[in-house]
Amino acid sequence: MQRPSIIPGAGAIIAAVLAGSLLVACGSGSKPTTALATSPAAAAPSISCPSSASRKAEAVGIKTSVWLRSDAGTGPFDDLVNHARYICFASPFAYRVDAGPQKLVSLLSADQTAKLKEAQHAGVQIMPTIVDTDAAGTWGHPEVAAGILRDPKVLIQQAVAVAMHEGYTGFDIDWESIPQAASGAVGGWTSERVLELSPRFTAFVQKFAAALHAHGKILSVSVISRTGVKDWEGAAFFDYHALGAAADQVRLMAYDEHWGTSPAGPTASLTFVHVRLDYALTQIPPGKVWLGIPWYGYVYGSKRRDPSLTFSQAQAIVPDPGTVRRVGAEVTYTSAGMTVWFNDACSTEQRMEDLAAWLKQNNLHASQIGGVAVYPIGDESPQQWPALAGQPFNTADGCIGGVA
Repeated sequence: MQRPSIIPGAGAIIAAVLAGSLLVACGSGSKPTTALATSPAAAAPSISCPSSASRKAEAVGIKTSVWLRSDAGTGPFDDLVNHARYICFASPFAYRVDAGPQKLVSLLSADQTAKLKEAQHAGVQIMPTIVDTDAAGTWGHPEVAAGILRDPKVLIQQAVAVAMHEGYTGFDIDWESIPQAASGAVGGWTSERVLELSPRFTAFVQKFAAALHAHGKILSVSVISRTGVKDWEGAAFFDYHALGAAADQVRLMAYDEHWGTSPAGPTASLTFVHVRLDYALTQIPPGKVWLGIPWYGYVYGSKRRDPSLTFSQAQAIVPDPGTVRRVGAEVTYTSAGMTVWFNDACSTEQRMEDLAAWLKQNNLHASQIGGVAVYPIGDESPQQWPALAGQPFNTADGCIGGVA
């Protein structure tokens, strides 16, 4: 990861902020502009996005947001520019927070920032993600976020100023260190302490959203997916109903059903996703719900330090003959004692078709749900993009083992 740098001149930027509203349609290819508002509005601005051309009529209009890792060089940002026509919102992991003194810290290099501007000029709405990682980019330090939640006023002021200065559509919040601490893996943290901080996090989102709305910007919050039944404390940290009322987007990280250190299994089986969507619909307005779509997988039984896989990494693990098979939306196979579960272009196609069917079952049109949020972009098969849009694609190039 590149060396972080503190946002320069934040105080001067804050002093220069004027109340305004964003006047750009997603995919328009025009530059974001701001206009003076007659009064600071509490309501969020309306952001329009291009509809994707899907094979299924009921899926037409499903919008796409993407997350980009800033510790992966310029590759994901080149990917963003090259596929801007498919994307409405882009959220690079662009900023982290420090609690003492409270400040917003940039994680972007000059080249990455330039690519974001290029995508922005192509009509992509930029909503940088604020993460609660340490300087090395790792989660697991809940004391930083907890410190911010005691009084987030300074952070909110800085973030609004940056959004105005950079022409961002808004921000995405992805704070996972506190909920992850519910597992007991962080010294001094218990599930009870995690849940005690839930109201503070909700209040932070409410204040942040109100401040952004007053300047024509919007807020997304990324949440661990819930079922509403015996949720573990890390997921229960996120008050869906209250967050859904305050934020403009609630992005469900509906994946990691199995993970790198768990027993082998799918990243997000369709049943796993359905249960979480069903619960979200009881708590959050459908138009604010964004379903997380995994573009990654895991290898089990290997000696890799990081068991997560990108498409090219999964392709490099040669399957044992006759072991490649589809289970639900995912592909799995064995290789020399290892087991791989992965999401390729065929997985994306099936997930989009399944989402369309779920919408129909719930008497919803595609335009009535927020959209899908893809994680991560940067090292996927090029066939993932037409698969996402419901367009024909080459399964031989986009699907592991050519198996559809």
